[in-house]
Amino acid sequence: MANPNVAVIRDFLAAIDAWDFDGMRERLHATDFRYSLPYKPDWVPGELEGREAYLDFARQWSEAIEGGENLHDISIHALEDDPNTVVAFYKNEMTLVASGYLYKNDLVCRFRLRDAVITEFEERLDTTPLVLATGGSISPPAVAQS
Repeated sequence: MANPNVAVIRDFLAAIDAWDFDGMRERLHATDFRYSLPYKPDWVPGELEGREAYLDFARQWSEAIEGGENLHDISIHALEDDPNTVVAFYKNEMTLVASGYLYKNDLVCRFRLRDAVITEFEERLDTTPLVLATGGSISPPAVAQS
């Protein structure tokens, strides 16, 4: 039997990709929701408490890109020993409005659900492509010569 939580996450990612804020809202817990982005540039929030805080963040992000996030190569799996924990692997590809640069990344996300509603969303990604797509740069440290 398929885990219904996998379908919840598939629908949530489809809502993100379509900027369907009502669809996102209906899949996020009304009073007990937390979003985290542990590896991030300084100018991106690392943790948001509450469904509305996350939806405000998503609205701001939707205005910063042209069209949708173009999520693809999606693979979603519930943990065997904890069916309320779901892991999703996917890619995105979008153009940022401010820079006009293409932003592509591979993401690994962990979701926790209770009663088929998302209570936690942790997003992990390589921040280098994001920094470069916003027009930033990354400089390697100087290496001492002996």
